[in-house]
Amino acid sequence: MFALCCTRKLLDRMKVPTVPKPPSSTRLGDWYCNEVRVARERYIIGVSDRTLLPVVLPGRDARHLGKMLPCWVAEVLKALGVSRELVQAELDEMRESVISKTANRRVVGSLTDFASMLPSHLDAGDGIVQCAVRLAEAPCSPIGGDRPRDLAMALLSSAA
Repeated sequence: MFALCCTRKLLDRMKVPTVPKPPSSTRLGDWYCNEVRVARERYIIGVSDRTLLPVVLPGRDARHLGKMLPCWVAEVLKALGVSRELVQAELDEMRESVISKTANRRVVGSLTDFASMLPSHLDAGDGIVQCAVRLAEAPCSPIGGDRPRDLAMALLSSAA
């Protein structure tokens, strides 16, 4: 189980009730999400609270974010070269989700930073999985200047 910690903007669009955040059973932790508009398109950016690993997904149907996010997390993890077994183990833990409010300003700040970088990657013609992979290469000061990609890979491989 994990929590989808959504910004007020995304919660207003989803129109779903929130619950207090339970402890996460996933390796990557809870996911902070926000809606972003680039040109005329809506996207949702999700960021793992433990690693700041970003995931970008279409923002058309935000109400089904709990079901859509794990699929896109799996795509990004595969693109990063994570083994099929480790991806499946994370997906197994992501079967259940709850919707909560954001509670960590550090993660929300990183989410905002990634949202500001997204248009340049989309303008370069990257698909949304490739955008997430490129965003994951950016050093992030909240995690000591490490790259989210490296931190996620280390955390997931420690599960093996």
